[in-house]
Amino acid sequence: MGINDIVEDPHYRARNAIIEVEDPQYGTLKHPAVTPRLSHNPGAVHRGAPTIGADTDTILRDMLALSEADIAELHRQQIV
Repeated sequence: MGINDIVEDPHYRARNAIIEVEDPQYGTLKHPAVTPRLSHNPGAVHRGAPTIGADTDTILRDMLALSEADIAELHRQQIV
């Protein structure tokens, strides 16, 4: 079974196992839904994957506690 078979399969469709997600670069994309779906916490897909490096500065600042000057220096040295 190929991906096209999965997308068109009536069982997958009936279970909403393939959802559509907006991507800023490619438009509407088909994407697997969250599995399993739990009754009290079903989960959700809010967006497609970010572009490579889109969250780098946020992670360096918020999780690694680097200063703006440190981050700028990493960019200047083309480390990030």
